Amino acid sequence: RLIIRLWRTMFGRDKEAVDLMVNFMQSAHQCRSRSYFEKLLKNLTAHLGLDGVTWWYGTYEYYEEIDMRNPEWMKVYTEQDMLLNDPIFLESAVKQKPFVWRDILNKQTLTKAAHKVMSLAEDFGLREGLLFPVQGPNKQNGCLSFFTTNDKLAREVWDKFSPSLLHIAVECQRLSDRIGFATDLHSPPIANGLSEVELNTLIQMAHGKKRHEVAKLLKVSPDTVKSRMDSIRYKLGAQNATEACMIAYRNGLIVY
Repeated sequence: RLIIRLWRTMFGRDKEAVDLMVNFMQSAHQCRSRSYFEKLLKNLTAHLGLDGVTWWYGTYEYYEEIDMRNPEWMKVYTEQDMLLNDPIFLESAVKQKPFVWRDILNKQTLTKAAHKVMSLAEDFGLREGLLFPVQGPNKQNGCLSFFTTNDKLAREVWDKFSPSLLHIAVECQRLSDRIGFATDLHSPPIANGLSEVELNTLIQMAHGKKRHEVAKLLKVSPDTVKSRMDSIRYKLGAQNATEACMIAYRNGLIVY
C-alpha cells in the first residue's frame, strides 16, 4: 500500500496509470517461466491497444527475446544487415532513455540508409512505436518496445503511460534475472584483446563508414582495413563486421 501511495504521488494520482503498474507487478510476482512472462507482455500490449511488443535482454553474444514482429520482416532485416542503419536501435544505444519512434524519424539528420530501413519497416506494419531501454547489473541491456500502425494511439499511450511503462521495463529486467531468461548473462565481459589501431578501425566501422572511407580517414589502404577487421572478428568471435560492432558495443569497448 505504501508503494502504491508513492506511485500515486509520482504520477498525479492517475488511477489508470497506477493500476497498469500494480496489475503488472502483481502478475509478475507469480511468474516462474518464460511462457508466463510472454503471456504477461502480450496481455499488457492488448490492454494498451497496441499491435505488438518486443522484449530483448542480454548481450550480443548471449541474449533472448520475446518478439511479436513479423517474421518476414525479421528475415529481410537480417539478410540486408540493417542493424547499424536502424535509427531506432542507434537512438536507444546513444541516449538510453525512452522515446517515441516518430520523434526520431522526424529528425532532419537521418541518413538515406536510415530512411530506407524505416520505410521498409512500415511496409511490414512497423509504423510507430514506443521504446523503453533499461540496463542490468552486469552490463546487460534490456529493451521493451511496443509498435503499432496508429500514430495517434501511440502518442496517447506515451502521454498517459510512459512513466508506468518505464517502471514496467525495469521490472521486466528483474523478472528476466529471476526466471533465468538468458541464463549465461552473468558470465564476465569479453577481454579487450584489440590493439589501439584495431579499436580505432572498429569505431569508424561502427559509425557506418565504408571500408574505403575508413581507409582514407586513417590514412591506410582498404586492404589494411580489411586485414584489421578480419583480426577483430577473430578476436571477438564475430561472423561479420556488424556482429563485431555489436559485441564491442554491448561489452563497453565502443560507444555510439
